[in-house]
Order: sequence, then structure tokens, then C-alpha cells
Amino acid sequence: MVLAGGQGTRFWPRSRARLPKQLLPIAGDESLLRRTLARLPPRVDPERTFVVTARDQVEALMPHAGAIPRTHVVAEPAGRNTAAAIGLGLAAMRRAGMPDDAVVAVLPADHAIARPDVFREVLGAAAAAAGEAGAICTIGLAPDRPDTGYGYLKVGARLSDGAHPVHRLDAFIEKPDHGTATRLLEEGGHLWNGGMFMFPAALMRAEIARHLPAHAAALERIEALWGASAPEDEVARVYGEVPAISIDYGVMEKAGGLLVVPGDFGWSDVGNWSRIPDAMPEGEGGWVTAGRLVSLDSAGNVVDAPGKMVALLGVRDLVVVDTDDVLMILPRDRAEEVRLLLQRVRERGWEDCL
Repeated sequence: MVLAGGQGTRFWPRSRARLPKQLLPIAGDESLLRRTLARLPPRVDPERTFVVTARDQVEALMPHAGAIPRTHVVAEPAGRNTAAAIGLGLAAMRRAGMPDDAVVAVLPADHAIARPDVFREVLGAAAAAAGEAGAICTIGLAPDRPDTGYGYLKVGARLSDGAHPVHRLDAFIEKPDHGTATRLLEEGGHLWNGGMFMFPAALMRAEIARHLPAHAAALERIEALWGASAPEDEVARVYGEVPAISIDYGVMEKAGGLLVVPGDFGWSDVGNWSRIPDAMPEGEGGWVTAGRLVSLDSAGNVVDAPGKMVALLGVRDLVVVDTDDVLMILPRDRAEEVRLLLQRVRERGWEDCL
């Protein structure tokens, strides 16, 4: 199950409400979603792959879906965060004939991975562990800096040997402040939470019923509505009443017997413009997408101006994004604050730029 419903607002102004981050060629020549789907076979075939996206993004997504059957593109009527999206995806997979004992991998659509062959090995090890133990297993990423933008995983006892060993997962740690992140890095034994989960389908449905009963009731009602060929407006009404909560808060932090497999495959969540350097090597002047480039005494810049000539002189650590209707310039270390610009744009009523 590939989750592809977010808007990627931290990549504004390149990403827009109907053209989200995962449909853009960020840190590569193809869209993030297309690359996500392409690295799954032969571990997971297109016929066993489902994509959950927002209803108003389906048409824009389809050209990026490759061999995924259209019936496997699940339209979320409204954004209700990842717990509801995963529940809806499981209901759609069950409707399509997926057995209860199937092991499901939930993966974000908008991450960059430099070594997909190693990723497939780790994915296989985590899926096997989930199936054999009847447990939820996640993939943890080795931190290389005290980053406050990620949740952390406390790694427990090692349960298996081999190239990709399985460990107990002792605790989820929410996004920490800088001091806590530094301490966790110094202590060792902690990994970043990349939001990749493997589990038997029936187990996750049971965990949602146990910890999120309102979600379970709504999803059961939606399955009944689907079976009765009810109008989509009725499905949307039921789904819209589901509380918005993440799978981490709603299930993972409360479930027992969790497992983790460490992964080292050149991962980046490409979370905002400042994280482009995590996903691709630095070139002249920094990380520049342009038709032509001339750079003097400049470095560390993230510039996105495809089709244009970019000239840099004596500038460092800037983000510059040039679209047809918006030019955005900011320091790289403030890229997380793009949401504040979006808020100001909305306040001024400039919806055409969103």
C-alpha cells in the first residue's frame, strides 16, 4: 500500500493542491511516486500494489501509476491522516480479494532511495519477520545528525542474524528538541522512523479496532456501503466523520510486540527544499535544476528553475524556486517555514497561487 495523498505543502510553490510533491520530479528525472512504484518489483508486483490518494488527485496521479490497475487506486474522500488512509486502503484491498493472512507493506510515495536493490532486501526481511511473528515490523533508518524533523525508534534486543537482522522495537520517540536529538545520537541504539510498516492485514485491522474504535466502525460502515453500491457522497460523509490521527499516535505507540529492521539504502524523505542535499550530490553552486547555469563564488544553494538560465554570484545556502507565477527566495535553514508563507498567501486571498 503506497500512501500518496498528501499535498506536500513544504515544496510550495512547485507543489500545488492538485499537483502534490509525490507527482513532481524532485531530486531526480521522474516523479517520486513513479520511482516509488518502480522499485517494488519483483518483490511486489503491480497486481498486488495499491495506491491511496486524495479524490481530487486521482486524474493527475494516473499517468504516474505505471502498470497499477486503476481499480487499485483508492480515492480518499477527505484527508483524515494516515490511520484512516491505511484503514481505507486495507478495506479496498480486502474488497479486491486480499486474504486476511496477507502481509501488507505500507510505504510513503514521496521518499527518495538511492539503492533500491538493498531496499528490496530490507523490505523482504521486514515482511518475513512480520509474517512469521504475527507482528508489526517497521524499517528504521540510521541517523547521521541530530535532526528534530523525524521521530526516533529505540532499538531493542536482536532477534535474528543475517544481513538484515530483526530487533525488538522498545519505544517510539516523538520528534524531539535539538538537545534530546543530540543525546539520542550520542547514546546510539536509536533510528529514524521513516513511516514504513509491515504487518499481517488481519492484525492491523484488529489493532485499529482496539485502539481506534471510531475508525473501525466507520470503515465497517464504508465496506457495507460499497457492498450495497451506495452513492459516493454517503461514503464521503461517513469517512469525513473519522477523527484525523496518524497511525503512529493512533496505533504504533500503543501496540505491543513491535519489531524493527535497520535499513541503510540511501534514504531521504525529501521533506522540504533544504533536504534536497540528502537525495542527490552537490553540483556547481549547490543543488541546481536549470536549463543552463553559471556560478561564481557560490555554494550550498538549492535552486529550482527548470528551463531557465540561472546565474549565481557570491550567494550561499539559499533556496530559490521559480515557477510561472511565483518566485520564492529564502535561507536554506528556514525551509521548514514555507508553511508560514502559504498561510500569508491564503490570508490575502491569492488562492490561484496555491
